[in-house]
Amino acid sequence: SAVFQRGLLLLNIAFLELTTRMRVDGNLPNVGYQIKLQRVLNFCFFKLIGLTLESCVVYFLVQDRGVSMQIAKTIDLCAVGISLALGCRTLLQYHEYVEYNDTKNSN
Repeated sequence: SAVFQRGLLLLNIAFLELTTRMRVDGNLPNVGYQIKLQRVLNFCFFKLIGLTLESCVVYFLVQDRGVSMQIAKTIDLCAVGISLALGCRTLLQYHEYVEYNDTKNSN
């Protein structure tokens, strides 16, 4: 069914994220606080969880509550827009951090 295929795809993406996280975390220094790369990886993981939950809610609304597909598409577009905006914000914060450290180290 379509919901199974959608859920399976999201589950595979989540497992890929966890595998990447486990491999990267093993090579990061243990400094006693969260470094920038861990913050980015955490953001990606929680974004996947949020999008998975949104997908489940939209499926429930369409299948069980009779919400129109137009509203479901609007909810999906809003979720994607929020996700992209937060991803861009994280990317900009990361680059500001890198530029700040490069400037600080060059002085």
